[in-house]
Amino acid sequence: RVDQLEKLRQRGAVGLLDSIHAGLARLALHQRDDGSFCDAATAERCKALKHEPACLDGVTGAGDAYVVANTGLAAIAFLDFRDQDVLGWFDPYLGRALEFLKKKQRDDGSFTGAGQTYATSIAIMALAQAAGSTGAEDLRAAVRKGVGYLSAIVGPLGGWRYGKVDPGDLSATAWAAQAIEAARNANIDLPFNLT
Repeated sequence: RVDQLEKLRQRGAVGLLDSIHAGLARLALHQRDDGSFCDAATAERCKALKHEPACLDGVTGAGDAYVVANTGLAAIAFLDFRDQDVLGWFDPYLGRALEFLKKKQRDDGSFTGAGQTYATSIAIMALAQAAGSTGAEDLRAAVRKGVGYLSAIVGPLGGWRYGKVDPGDLSATAWAAQAIEAARNANIDLPFNLT
């Protein structure tokens, strides 16, 4: 599949794929073997695939610092358009991304990486959306654990920030709220303080 996607990219054949499939193909081409996505992974894959010019030419990135958040967002993209992927081209990439996220969850339910509240919330969103569409118990368990973590760190005014029980800020709270909503949509029981 990567070979087929790479051939389309080389020919500039975006017209053969709609814009959504072209974006998903770009993601798929730049996924690491471990299932992750980040700017470092993009640079590595561009070098391996001999992209000229490289997709991130001249861009100074964060390396692996935001790998969990980036992988979660990529998984959400694959999940959001899964019904349009009638041939299942992107299912293997989605599966590897979800496996990567599950491996990055800590015992307390949080996820590794910079911007921990953001990374955790985005990972929960991706896993919850996948759990809702598949009903897979391993995904549901990861979401319950993640929501438990968010429940434990909620601030005194009902928001989230960067540490435990910090007064909230708008962006961290918005991501956490979306994660909680994704969990609710997957029929995950929520701790009382999150309802």
